[in-house]
Amino acid sequence: MMGAKNMKKILPMLLVGILVISGFGAVAIPGKNENKPFESIETICFSDPVIIEEKQNIRIEIENANSYLSLPGYPLLPSYIKTYTFPFGTSVKNVDVTFSESKEYVLEKKIVSSPTPVTFVNGAKLSAEINEIPSDVNIYPKNPFTYNIGVGIEDEKHVIFLTVRCCPVQYTPSENIITCYGNANIKVICELPENPVAFPDEYDMIVISPSKFMEKLQPLVDHKNSHGISTKLIDEANDIYGETYFPVQGRDRAEKMKYFIKNAVENWGISYVLLVGGRFGGVFGEKWWIPVRYSHLDDGGEGSFLADLYFADIYKYDDGDIMFEDWDSNGNGIFAEWKGIKKDIIEAGY
Repeated sequence: MMGAKNMKKILPMLLVGILVISGFGAVAIPGKNENKPFESIETICFSDPVIIEEKQNIRIEIENANSYLSLPGYPLLPSYIKTYTFPFGTSVKNVDVTFSESKEYVLEKKIVSSPTPVTFVNGAKLSAEINEIPSDVNIYPKNPFTYNIGVGIEDEKHVIFLTVRCCPVQYTPSENIITCYGNANIKVICELPENPVAFPDEYDMIVISPSKFMEKLQPLVDHKNSHGISTKLIDEANDIYGETYFPVQGRDRAEKMKYFIKNAVENWGISYVLLVGGRFGGVFGEKWWIPVRYSHLDDGGEGSFLADLYFADIYKYDDGDIMFEDWDSNGNGIFAEWKGIKKDIIEAGY
């Protein structure tokens, strides 16, 4: 799971049972036969390593490295991150990084380890398990570059983010040697959409609510409309599950509502969503006026927690295609799962 810079943030707020989500933009995906080729080549130059002693360990710094490869318990190594932004509908064909001018350095001490995440549950401090480099790993990182492709929002528009991470330093733990590279040559080949994306402009905002609150919400909707924010009130039960506007898709209420939001983005051009409702009891089983989604990221203290970001994280990039992000990449019906070997790969934050 990764992030991209300069993205317009989606700001959730829960207040008296009201959740506010913003940051969408209307989209239309052009046909693949309407794309044109694009190629980018650039060279990043790195300095020789600066080795700084810190008591029992050493720290390595590289000029032009703008980040760190930071896996808890593993050596903290400099890295360089470059993010490319492409129009929505771009197909990334190839990403390659070649390195040149390598030098080896024998270290007198071990490299300082990356920090370990810490969380607090009921006042008690819980630390994540500290990893160590497995004995069969000859070099770390094994791959001197990685990349991620995601769908996000920049300047109120949906875009494709390509984030490339270059590692100018590789570590051989058995010999306590680092290999440093002077140059990284980044080559990106993709196909850009030939025609401009067509943006619908029917509504600015939708308000999704149970039938119980519809009458009380109408003055708010009227107020928004009177101030130039074109707003539509949606009855969750009748309009979403009753297919008043779009066909129903999804496995449960939460996913069906998220598909509705996706359809509203693509067909109406909405920029804002207001979800109205909250919990109304349930001792042994929670009851909610509006669907909710739990993230199953197990931090050792809590096995799951409410995640309103789910309803804003609409898209993912998968094998050249822009697809619906269901937060269930392993398909086992447990959303945003991250425990042991059971892990969902999601693009939340793009």
